[in-house]
Amino acid sequence: MVGLHEEDREVAKFLWLKDPVKPPSTDNIQVYRFARVAFGVICSPYLLAGVIRHHLEKYGTTTATELASSLYVDNLHLGASSPEELIRKCNQA
Repeated sequence: MVGLHEEDREVAKFLWLKDPVKPPSTDNIQVYRFARVAFGVICSPYLLAGVIRHHLEKYGTTTATELASSLYVDNLHLGASSPEELIRKCNQA
């Protein structure tokens, strides 16, 4: 999961009725803040790609560089010229 910075949590709030039988009022509403990026947020694919690239950059191998350049949103398009090359890439990934 991708965490939110403390200061960004102020804009990632949602309201919850404490008692759904009662009408909404100041006393009947609880305010919660997301600590992680919510599933289904429109920027989720972009954030996922950024997190994957961040982790791949830590390795600096040719396979990691190839993986990073072969990513599109959450899809990976990667090939190999031989079974041996494919096995090597799988082991390095």
